[in-house]
Amino acid sequence: LAVLHREQADPPPPDAQAVLAFGQALRELADDVAGELTVLPMRYGSVVPDREALHDLVEEHHDEWHALLHALGGRVELIVHLPEPDVPAAPPGDSGRDYLEARAAAVHAQEAQLEQLRGLDGVEDVRALRRRRVSLLVATSAADQVRQRLAALGPAGATPVVTGPWPPFSFCEGGLS
Repeated sequence: LAVLHREQADPPPPDAQAVLAFGQALRELADDVAGELTVLPMRYGSVVPDREALHDLVEEHHDEWHALLHALGGRVELIVHLPEPDVPAAPPGDSGRDYLEARAAAVHAQEAQLEQLRGLDGVEDVRALRRRRVSLLVATSAADQVRQRLAALGPAGATPVVTGPWPPFSFCEGGLS
């Protein structure tokens, strides 16, 4: 277990450009060590006051991080931006019951999309994120095939948009499901 860190006087800026630069640096690091090492990224903005606190943090989480390194070795994350499910909305002015039935149909359609992703060959774990995004944990060697399977899921215009592969950000906290 090794920890890469950078000392700086000020906390990292909370702007989108800095977050994207952090993500790009992690991706480049993961690409550089692919096949040799596994990268467990900390969340952007994670800070400790000094090296002693960093050492204490590593000691406190050593066993957990070691287990995650083992579990996530040879795996990457794909982020899937799901299209809106094809569910008709309740027309304005309809009853409360019609509205609730339309909402229930939309929830069931989203659950069906998640189940479809869970059933794809090569997908090891699925995590629902915010704003109709889903994180998939896949073997590094299967990432291209999973991307192709995702492209074949829906008709033109309803095909999920996929980004990555990324280091397995979403699977670094809370273990694997």
